Amino acid sequence: SNAEYMGRRFLSSALPIKMSAPSSPVSSSAATDATAAPATATVGAPLVYNFDQSVSFDHWYIGCPFGIGYNKFGRCLIASRDIEMNETVLIDRPYTWAVEEKFLKTVCRYCFEETETEWSTKCPECEQVYYCSERCVMLDSAQHRNFECKIFSTWNLDESYREQEETISEMRLLVRTMSRRLLETHPVDPELLGWANDVRFQDYRQIICEHSQFPPSLIESLKYWVVDFITAITDPMHAEDETDKDDPDEIMEILIRNRRNAFCLWKPNDDAVAQQTKGHGVFVKSSMFNHCCMPNVAFRRATDKLQFEFFAREAIPAGTELTISYLDHDELHSRREQLKEGWLFDCNCWYCQVQEKEERDRDASNSAEAALNDLTLNN
Repeated sequence: SNAEYMGRRFLSSALPIKMSAPSSPVSSSAATDATAAPATATVGAPLVYNFDQSVSFDHWYIGCPFGIGYNKFGRCLIASRDIEMNETVLIDRPYTWAVEEKFLKTVCRYCFEETETEWSTKCPECEQVYYCSERCVMLDSAQHRNFECKIFSTWNLDESYREQEETISEMRLLVRTMSRRLLETHPVDPELLGWANDVRFQDYRQIICEHSQFPPSLIESLKYWVVDFITAITDPMHAEDETDKDDPDEIMEILIRNRRNAFCLWKPNDDAVAQQTKGHGVFVKSSMFNHCCMPNVAFRRATDKLQFEFFAREAIPAGTELTISYLDHDELHSRREQLKEGWLFDCNCWYCQVQEKEERDRDASNSAEAALNDLTLNN
């Protein structure tokens, strides 16, 4: 199917280490009042309700044809009954998401609606986010105005950053996640929390991070380019209360967690492989799927903007692990190399083993044929 997709989660290349000090992230016009509240969009302030702290994520899979299991690699999803081919196994929406840097003006910040030209509605303060409608402005206002807008209003990206669009996009997803975390500490209408209303920051923290597995040089680079930059902006925002300051270690954890778990977002109902990535989202429930190079589950982005539908690619017997592929190409060695670089594991799934055996058999056949040719020539 042209809507089927079996991979390409977020993977950003290693960043260069810059030896000279970066320019100040706070622009001169904003440096004098970094804590000033940014103007909200043109609609009125949203209604505020008591935030529901009772939502439980512990049994989120109830009603799905699978449960949580464990294998030698850790947590996994196991079919709790026989699943038919093409049957939907999960519909998920992102906990946090961000538009890719190059598509800021053509993709709605909130619902990801796309236009061929440019959306006319944008945040009047930071001018960094665009919307398709006043309704999306309103729905995004609680999350955007309290933190995200302040960051975007004050960061000053010099040319060394402008040459790294992937890095800026990763920073936008980081800021969005930090903004969502902050929003959850305030009374707010649950509708204004975004799509994944039943997921909270403590649930997001359950998905894999383990930044200690990354090369020290990459961690140093991320600290230099991203964490230190964001911390320099957020610290003045918490000048009145030192206890509210963001912990650089926690910022790093969010950054790595997003890097390891985010999915690409592309235009619905088109060939995902051919589509440009328009943004990234962290789907907490979907991140529970483990990888297989020939998986039994695929996913597609539905017409409901940010909604992902995961469905069975084949009939799946009860007790079988449900897997997706993190990649979208078939060559054994390059696939393993990318999995090692991006997800820090050596893949030895059944499909890799089949391809390895085929490669060994092919090499043995070629060697035998070469030996026979040599024998024929010598005779």
